[in-house]
Amino acid sequence: MSPGSRAAASRARAFGPSLDQTWVLLLLAAAFELPLAAPVTIIDLGWTVRLGLLILGGQGLTAPDPFTSAPPALPQVNAQWLGQLLYGAAWSLGGLEATLLLNALAATLTMALVLAACHERSRDWRIACAAGVTALAMAATNLGGRPQTLAYPLFALFLLVLTRSRRSISRAVWLLPVGTAVWANLHGSFVLGVLLVASEALGAWWERRPRWRWLALAAAASAVASLANPLGPGLLRYVAGIGANPVIRDFLTEWTPTSIAQREGMLFFASIALVGGTLAYRRSALATADWILLASFALLAVLAVRSVVWWGLVAAPILASSWAPPPAGRAARPVGIRGANLALSVAVLGILALLLPWVRPNLWFLPEERRRLLSADLPVAAAAYLRENPSTAVLFNESTWGGYLDLAVWPARQPWLDTRAELHPPSVWLDYLFAVYPGADWSDILDRNGVDSVLLSTERTPELARLLDESPAWERRYVDGQAALFERRAGSR
Repeated sequence: MSPGSRAAASRARAFGPSLDQTWVLLLLAAAFELPLAAPVTIIDLGWTVRLGLLILGGQGLTAPDPFTSAPPALPQVNAQWLGQLLYGAAWSLGGLEATLLLNALAATLTMALVLAACHERSRDWRIACAAGVTALAMAATNLGGRPQTLAYPLFALFLLVLTRSRRSISRAVWLLPVGTAVWANLHGSFVLGVLLVASEALGAWWERRPRWRWLALAAAASAVASLANPLGPGLLRYVAGIGANPVIRDFLTEWTPTSIAQREGMLFFASIALVGGTLAYRRSALATADWILLASFALLAVLAVRSVVWWGLVAAPILASSWAPPPAGRAARPVGIRGANLALSVAVLGILALLLPWVRPNLWFLPEERRRLLSADLPVAAAAYLRENPSTAVLFNESTWGGYLDLAVWPARQPWLDTRAELHPPSVWLDYLFAVYPGADWSDILDRNGVDSVLLSTERTPELARLLDESPAWERRYVDGQAALFERRAGSR
């Protein structure tokens, strides 16, 4: 190689990010892109945004829900007001696009904090990124637009602070009660933050480490800080009631036990095998707190699909610790060709820019289903018809469309229910199920609930659509390839 070539190669290596930094960028880019990758279904996002807009408009935090007309369960509780406020603020600033960006930033911040915790345990960025892939795979199963997604960064922050506390107790530990107070107003998963701190304190106590006293105080302070919410101790009753609600446990997929037949289940049980195999092969000496965390969050993930995310976030730093070589065996890592790393980083950032929700719909070279922001499953055309034809008639609706109708139609029409199972007593949900999967009394159910309009998915509930078509008491007012709207004929009740 000529001197000039060697000088050029040296300059290429000297300018640009290292290979470690490139790996971190790739993983953060993946975390940013995942919430933006698919069109949104607006199941929970609709009512979340609407409630946030009402709060911004001055409605009290304990005001009755204005969106659904089915008989309510009492008392009504709004335990996620801060998450609603943040989503509502994003929507008011930039509509759906800004709301999707908020979700993507929450996922990215979560991954950045998890990576920092993994690096704290391994002292190696590539090992941290490898462990972070596990967390990202679990998180990818549940990154929809709802307050729980905004709770992930707080959970990851707790992991990072507690990981660093193993080297020395710092003032950062006292951020945890403050974080809990915020978290308790954001989402009911704040109890998991208290569980993290308590597990770390219990592990340190078992190992007779002096720091257990500070951690125990932090756990107690976090539990007390959770009372700083509009419901006070009533928030704990609400959280406990959600898990015990029979409709939630029996009919909502994300609350059912995790099964290998589910995509989330396959990822979860694969990660269990990965963690178990790593611990058996590396014979790593885990801290007692790590065993407590693995057991606690694995149990939660087995009991409910929605907890797979939390398991992944907890498992990643423990995997990083197990994969890390001993200090004596650590060698200097090659930085790679910095110029090539820079080119790759610029390309990745360019792709992310193209995937921004303001840009993607205009990318003519993408298939139409990839360009759209809203899922093709949403009744967009039917919603437009409902807005143009307002009515006070009780609108019985496909439940998974309820959140979208809250956002796109209310107050021109008021849906009967949305996906907030705790908002209505079990009898309402049984009426809904017996109507959409009709038995002989489907008409009596609609009559008893004062229903005068029915918006159905022609794909999901074709039998009820057929029965309404054949009934002399009902007439079809609107239909497209996705939805059908039926109205009760005058004097037919």
